[in-house]
Amino acid sequence: MESLKAGDVVEFRSARFSDGSWTGPEHTGIITTTLRKGRIILAEQNWAGVKKVHEREFEPASAT
Repeated sequence: MESLKAGDVVEFRSARFSDGSWTGPEHTGIITTTLRKGRIILAEQNWAGVKKVHEREFEPASAT
């Protein structure tokens, strides 16, 4: 995986995460912050039925 940085657009296609959450067939987010140990903060909307933009911290490597 290439180095991720703030401003990068991330596209998910039916991704599942280690916390048990998952995306729909297509989901887009924008990285707002990169953290230590490969974690990022992602701005996204339409997550878990919420239509407002919010930020979520997670580790991209946890997606399958």
